[in-house]
Amino acid sequence: MQSLQLNNIYFKYPASADYIFEDLNLELYPGWSALVGANGAGKSTLLKLITKELSPESGSVINNLVTAYCPQSTENLPENAEEFFSSYEGNTFRLKELLEIQEDWLYRWDTLSHGERKRIQIAAALFLEPDVLIVDEPTNHLDMQTKEKLFRALESYDGIGILVSHDRELLDLLCTKTFVIKNGSLTKIKSNFSTAIKELDTIKNFQRQQKSQHSKELKKVDKQIQSAKESVSSSKSRLSLKNVDNKDSDAKAKVYLAKITSKNKYEGQAVKTATSKKEHLLKEDISIDKEYEKGIMFEQSIDNRAFPFVIEKTTETINGFTFNIPRLVIEKGDKVWIQGDNGSGKSTFINYVLSTLKTSDYLYIPQEISEEDSQKLFKEIKELSDDKQGEIFTTITRLSSDPKALLQSKTPSPGEIRKLLIAKDLSNNPPLIILDEPTNHMDIDSIMSIEKALTEFQGAVIFISHDMTFCKSLANKTWRVEKDKKLVHIVEK
Repeated sequence: MQSLQLNNIYFKYPASADYIFEDLNLELYPGWSALVGANGAGKSTLLKLITKELSPESGSVINNLVTAYCPQSTENLPENAEEFFSSYEGNTFRLKELLEIQEDWLYRWDTLSHGERKRIQIAAALFLEPDVLIVDEPTNHLDMQTKEKLFRALESYDGIGILVSHDRELLDLLCTKTFVIKNGSLTKIKSNFSTAIKELDTIKNFQRQQKSQHSKELKKVDKQIQSAKESVSSSKSRLSLKNVDNKDSDAKAKVYLAKITSKNKYEGQAVKTATSKKEHLLKEDISIDKEYEKGIMFEQSIDNRAFPFVIEKTTETINGFTFNIPRLVIEKGDKVWIQGDNGSGKSTFINYVLSTLKTSDYLYIPQEISEEDSQKLFKEIKELSDDKQGEIFTTITRLSSDPKALLQSKTPSPGEIRKLLIAKDLSNNPPLIILDEPTNHMDIDSIMSIEKALTEFQGAVIFISHDMTFCKSLANKTWRVEKDKKLVHIVEK
């Protein structure tokens, strides 16, 4: 059976003093494996080691197999796209039909949606019939129908598959093994993601119990050492001739006799024994990763007078489309999911909703953040007071990132930029939060933290998302956007 192996890998980047991986071992066989971990944990570095784009400082990568890599970005047309589209092999027709790929897509790449581009990217990779297929965040921007097509295509692959994704539903449906990467170490659990997380919690609880027992043993030995030392000190004082009169021969004789029969030497041995036991315990010290509390804290109360927010019934023509909008009411505590297929007009509808509100009433976090806005965000945070920066850093930590490393990074990931924006703006505790695809680019720990925070948030939330687990956990109200040619209907469910 074919396998992919990484043996005793040590790796660090030239400019860094710290290793990303030390003595890392990994072995993969056919079937889908999930690779999960926080932003910056080393997932991308590990993938580059597997594909041999990077070389380890020591250790070996045994991968003499045909490897295809589907990156998160859909900016560039796959290198073998023309070969795929011009092929008349049976597998080509199967992939085109499975993913509903149209023949003219090759010539209008720039006008295709992210979902259409992703389908071409996956098809071109599967067309190669690789031994190893690596797929990085394939469901960003995808609606439920496109996700279903993507799942069917990936499910048909029978080689060694590695899936990096924040989409918990896809991870559970596709993967039978989960690798959790944290602080340079890899934990393998033979189950889907949801089960693996529960098992990981069990492992962590067991480790914490072991750590607690180990600490108790150390304290017990310390007391034994202290007690033995005090006994030795007391014996030395009792057997000393310092306070005995030189002329008192009887007293001297008693001291000499006591020395001969004394337990002092045994007490000294007790010190040595206890000290040796402590040294042994210290060598067996149990290392546990420091855990930070998850979630975002909203300490200020929401003013009831801000509610309800009302969007009046209207018909609006926007960008050539006619939107039929019923009267919509947002009450305090509402968590409204704006649902719809790709291209149905969800973001356009969100922009209309924003135009009906006063800017002081809401916080809006867009789907994508430009490089210019990212640099502006960095500058704003650095100019804030120490107290305000401290609040932001606390939130960043609760979102599973190192805030100082993030601010020092020259090329932070889209997920890290989103964390900074969320940390900066949510601390203002607005009555209404509007989020366009909040889980895109985010690691799973962060998504779960945001999900928890928004569930507990006292105000109202409107959000667009295709993350089904996130939506089902959060939403108590749904507005569906349905497009029929040039007509767009908003339907309240």
